[in-house]
Amino acid sequence: MTKDRFSELTGVCGKCFPSFIYEHSLPGDGEGSCVLSETELKNVLDCHSVPEDRQLPVLEALVHINAIPELVELSLCAARVWVRALADGTAGELDQPKPSCLNSFDRSFFGFIFSQLLAKEGRLAMKARAIPETYWKDIPEEPTRRAIRKYLKNGIFLFSDYQWDVNYFGCGIFLLGRFLFIPYRWEEGPLVFKSDMRFSGRGDAVCADTYCTGRGDAGNSEISVKPKVKVLWKSGTRVRTDGQIDGVNRISDPRSFVTKFTETDGFYEGDRVSETGLITRKTEHLDKALWTPALKENDPILALHIPDGPGYDPEHLHESCRMARDFFDRYYPELGFKAIQSESWLFDPLVSELLGPNRRITRVRNEFHCYPTEAGDSMSICEIFHTSSHIIDTYPLDTTLQRLTVEALRSGKRLHCTSAFMLKEEI
Repeated sequence: MTKDRFSELTGVCGKCFPSFIYEHSLPGDGEGSCVLSETELKNVLDCHSVPEDRQLPVLEALVHINAIPELVELSLCAARVWVRALADGTAGELDQPKPSCLNSFDRSFFGFIFSQLLAKEGRLAMKARAIPETYWKDIPEEPTRRAIRKYLKNGIFLFSDYQWDVNYFGCGIFLLGRFLFIPYRWEEGPLVFKSDMRFSGRGDAVCADTYCTGRGDAGNSEISVKPKVKVLWKSGTRVRTDGQIDGVNRISDPRSFVTKFTETDGFYEGDRVSETGLITRKTEHLDKALWTPALKENDPILALHIPDGPGYDPEHLHESCRMARDFFDRYYPELGFKAIQSESWLFDPLVSELLGPNRRITRVRNEFHCYPTEAGDSMSICEIFHTSSHIIDTYPLDTTLQRLTVEALRSGKRLHCTSAFMLKEEI
């Protein structure tokens, strides 16, 4: 699709899809006679036990949508582009589309119908990759069920987080063991380096072929199977003396410093990110003969998401990561992901400090390399206290973590949602 054609379509339908669509479209993406057939949509509604009288308005909306050829073309192109983008980790955020050309019914109906087009295209993509149905057949079903429940209650289709649900509708997210995984891209992260050498138990560097045998020279202890990793921070970020980015949580530090990173002929030099995920003023000097960049901007990675439930421990983490490695290497070989990355309150350095080293939250956190973000404390407060309020006196004190956190907050400490990663070689 050309830019001019995209402009023509949006001139009729309104700006319901981002320009990403035409920028990544392929010939034929907009071809087709309808968004969905009546039979396809009715099958969805029947499968979710929608009464016949409540099906009628949805099916009538589909007739109106299919009667606008520009909307059909734009929708088909958008769905196919987005499903491909989910697969290669380049999909951005897709808001619920509400075409301005639809005026005879609530535009939320289109958001639902488009979600089922995404599900159709996503399943076709799974079949094209020969991925067994057990991995993807039910992926779109949970957000579909939620949307239909809200429709039956309210008469319109409400989505609490359409941007997130799109991952499910388009079959772009996979539950592998305990954790969920999505193809993604490394963006705005720290500078990550790995050693080309492996280190014996007594700290000596050994060559890669010795590493591969799993044995060192006589007298050496067992050689680690994981690469050495160092994390430095890019230049130009103002950082508080507590190691967090200045201004986060509305806190500015008059003693803050500005990070520096330089590359010379022989070394990488920059401010080190500590194992607890804080930016330090300690300058790290990495010899280029021993260290190479492990991640660069826009590298393919897997985003790890953490569902509620039991099994949050290092053993299940590594089991899931191994499953993800094997799954994506087999069915998405072109992705070639470099790392697994996540962002969560569970990686908050204050939470681990309060809980101590032996709790599962801390033990899982220690399996990653953590680094600060600008997200602040909103997620941590929501997950720990089940509120969005910042008024400490209103927080419940039912759990040990709640009581410890309130005490820490009253002493002046703050929570910080934190990002974390592990390289593929560390799985």
